[in-house]
Amino acid sequence: MSANARIPSEFTRVVATRALTVLRPGRDAACLQLEIGEPVRDVETVGGMDWRCPVRWREGGAVSVRNACGVDAMQALQLAMQRMADDLAALADEPGVRLLFLGEPFDARTGLPRMRRPGDATSG
Repeated sequence: MSANARIPSEFTRVVATRALTVLRPGRDAACLQLEIGEPVRDVETVGGMDWRCPVRWREGGAVSVRNACGVDAMQALQLAMQRMADDLAALADEPGVRLLFLGEPFDARTGLPRMRRPGDATSG
C-alpha cells in the first residue's frame, strides 16, 4: 500500500438522476439536479480496495460533489443513496422550504411524491 495514495475525485459515469424543484420563501423556484455516479474502486486499504460512489447536487450555478465509500460497490451505492436521502430531508426541514417532484409535493422522508387525491383543491 502506498503511503500517499492519491484519493480519486473525478465524477464517474452518471447512473441515476432526479430533478426536483426547490421553493424557498422570498426566492424564485430553483431546479435541483441530483446525480449518483457509478461506483468505482477507490484507494488501496489494508483489507484490499474500498469503493467510492460520487453524489452530485446542482442547484443554479452551484455544484457540490461528495463521496460515499464502502467495502464493495453495493455498499458504496447504498451509502450514496442514504446520503442523498439524508441531505434532502435536511433541506426539506429548513423553515419554509418545499420540494416538488413532477410538479407535486415531494416527501423527502419517503423519497416519493405526495400525490393529490382526486377532489383535493390544494397541492399541499
